[in-house]
Amino acid sequence: MAFHPIIRHLFINRAIWYLVLWFAFISITANLAPYFANDFRYMLIEGTGDFVSSFSDVIVSQYRHYFDWGGRTVAHVIAQSLLYMGKPAHSIIQGICYILLVLFIYYNGRGIAPTFKLNFLSIVFITMMLWICTRSYGEVVFNVVSSSNYLYTTTIILIFLLPFRLSIRKDAYTLPFIFAPLMFVLGVMAGWCNENTSAALVCAVGLLNLYHIKRRTLTLWQFTGGIGLLLGFLLLALAPGNAARMDFIEAKGFDFMEHLPRSVEIILSSIVFQFILVAAFFISLFKVRGRMLHVNDTYQYAGSLFLAAIGLLSALIMLASPTVPARSFIGFTVFVTAATVGLSSLISSKGEGLLTPALCKTFMAVACLYSAITMGNTLYCYYEVKQDVKVRESQINSQLDKNIKDLVVTPFRITNSKYLYIADVRASKSHWSNRILQKFYKVDSIRRSCDADGSHIAYDFMPLQFVKPEGICK
Repeated sequence: MAFHPIIRHLFINRAIWYLVLWFAFISITANLAPYFANDFRYMLIEGTGDFVSSFSDVIVSQYRHYFDWGGRTVAHVIAQSLLYMGKPAHSIIQGICYILLVLFIYYNGRGIAPTFKLNFLSIVFITMMLWICTRSYGEVVFNVVSSSNYLYTTTIILIFLLPFRLSIRKDAYTLPFIFAPLMFVLGVMAGWCNENTSAALVCAVGLLNLYHIKRRTLTLWQFTGGIGLLLGFLLLALAPGNAARMDFIEAKGFDFMEHLPRSVEIILSSIVFQFILVAAFFISLFKVRGRMLHVNDTYQYAGSLFLAAIGLLSALIMLASPTVPARSFIGFTVFVTAATVGLSSLISSKGEGLLTPALCKTFMAVACLYSAITMGNTLYCYYEVKQDVKVRESQINSQLDKNIKDLVVTPFRITNSKYLYIADVRASKSHWSNRILQKFYKVDSIRRSCDADGSHIAYDFMPLQFVKPEGICK
């Protein structure tokens, strides 16, 4: 029986099978990962205690949310829709989104249109950089609400960006007329994603469009895409809920100038924490420059630097934010990875490698060993946390049956790490996660019986966790 060449290629392409394994891992782990904190908040219609019971409820909820708390409507529509669908449906979608993220990092990096003809080593490099370098990986990838804010939005941004990335070439990159309205819609979505990455994208696409205007090569889809992007970002940045949120932060005594040195420290440390990726980028850059490869293909070189600039700008924009969480640096990780893939393709086009064959094999062996151990540990720990959640639910239901309004629960046996996101309630009733659960269960309060001592080690250096049979407080 003869198969179509594309089907035959899918079966023999090891990069495809490698991605299938990643899809399975992400989907299974996302299915094991319990709901925490904001997940419970977004199960409810904003401003009420009623559960989201239809997609129309999601729209109503996000309309209220836009005016009450924040402008990330695209991200939170995704979050509430996923929570409404429930498991395992949203876990499978999570796996699909992750594979799309990897693929569009590859397409943007290499400056090519979507294809199933994938370079295996480039795909492995992308997945290794994401796994090793992404800060707060468990929160960014496995938690429903956080992944909607970062994993899904970054994927949308990469999809929108690809035609612009392809336009950085000697000949004009044209698309059929139908793409003009499509790029406008995608632009609105990309601009409406999250503040730092969308802002960096607005700057980059704006400058690129100005370049095309100067060369008189601006096409209709570039114009509509740019207008949509700017409109989406304005809808995000000017949301009334953002002002309400800022008033809440300032009421707690926030001072920007006092906060600025801490923001600088976090941004610099976030870049340092990704030293493997940063080193790979600069090794690629110096090798391209040293071999004068940028002279032979200035457009691929310029496209790679274009991506790196978006990544760096997305990190620097966090200086203007009142909070600088580690998860917000996913844009830096993704775009610098894509830039490194682009520079590496220049090197490989000359039959050379980023590293010597021996060093390349050593790096791959160490990276694969690290990944195998940490991925296995992540699966195991999320399975154990899921058992803890079953005990927790039994404790809560038992107290609710007795009409107890001040709930007390025991601690889990596992705490946070790089790959585990556990936003549990605390001993203090006023902690933000406690207040969310209080509203969800319609009780007077909920608290944990004790608190664990905080760790002075950054989660980035805690890739493994182990079960503590006596609980994390002991």
